[in-house]
Amino acid sequence: PGMLVRDLGGALLVDSGLPSDTFNKVLWECDGSGLPCRLAPQQAGEPLQAAADWFAGKRPRDLLLVPGAGLPPATERPFIVWAGAEDSGALNRQQTQFGRLGYSVGERETGMALPLNLWTPPDTVPEWFRIFPVKTAAQLSACAEVIAANWSPPDEAVKTFYKKANSLVLQAFSPMRLFVALAGDVPVGCGEVFLSENGNIAGLHMICTREPFRGRGVAGAMTAALLQEGRAAGASCAVLQASDAGKSVYARQGFVPCGLFTEYAPGDEILF
Repeated sequence: PGMLVRDLGGALLVDSGLPSDTFNKVLWECDGSGLPCRLAPQQAGEPLQAAADWFAGKRPRDLLLVPGAGLPPATERPFIVWAGAEDSGALNRQQTQFGRLGYSVGERETGMALPLNLWTPPDTVPEWFRIFPVKTAAQLSACAEVIAANWSPPDEAVKTFYKKANSLVLQAFSPMRLFVALAGDVPVGCGEVFLSENGNIAGLHMICTREPFRGRGVAGAMTAALLQEGRAAGASCAVLQASDAGKSVYARQGFVPCGLFTEYAPGDEILF
């Protein structure tokens, strides 16, 4: 409720309605194909300015005329831009372009892919925890707690997002399928597989482990559980964005690099 996706004619704007750039994003993909943006340099500022205006609380006239079911609030909220590049040369040109428009570089991640017919499940998994598909509000809350703990203090907006979305996420037909790792009753890890519209691509997201339990196999086992779910659902390929710390975990499952992603923020926004 209250979430919106807008096509900016050069990027997709995703507004959660929450004061958090974890869920307020601009996806720099132009036409929805997932390919790197190919806007001419003189056009690049238009969708970015539209996004900045939107998250500053300015509403375009055409949207004011739409009868409406729950637009996000017209208040100033943080956002970030995620942009893909095919190689380091394209990335350098993109960073120059974004810098001229007043955006600074935050995270850098590697795009990775794995044809699922080439994936072999691991022979053994750690026995000190178990992984469950999220089926109840309590399990969803536990998963949200793990994700929120990636920030210090924990990001309460993460918990709010999943609480507001639980009526959709917990439906059997939902393309977003969450899994939680429990050691006894203690949530230690979380992960998400998101199936594409035609079901052939499994996107892996939010694979994370609570800090006291890192380095003990949780992320690898969670990745395997998500791949198993994607393959069982009929996906032929899995994709993800990997941090430097996560690349080795995914490489052991067979993922290979296939591109680059950079997070950009408006120049006056503080990056953590």
